[in-house]
Amino acid sequence: MGRLFKKCTDQSFHDYLRAFRMDKAVTLLCESAHDVKAVAGMLGYSDASYFIRDFRERLGCTPVEFRAKSGMLKTRRLGLPLSQVAAPLTVGARA
Repeated sequence: MGRLFKKCTDQSFHDYLRAFRMDKAVTLLCESAHDVKAVAGMLGYSDASYFIRDFRERLGCTPVEFRAKSGMLKTRRLGLPLSQVAAPLTVGARA
């Protein structure tokens, strides 16, 4: 099954799942006020520390740093569209 998945997607299921989780993490961090531990749990991580390490490895910053960079809270107060803030940030880019 794993070979078929890799043949069809050009990546292992584990790599696909990690990328999928990081994409969802970015969405949750930008669009909600859930704390990092809650976001980790929503994504299936039983250990928030592992989620933070995985996030930092994939995106080059911690979830808290990412949220600060994305300006989520400031954007919400100013009423700016989320797309103006989150668009320049790319998932999977390594620092």
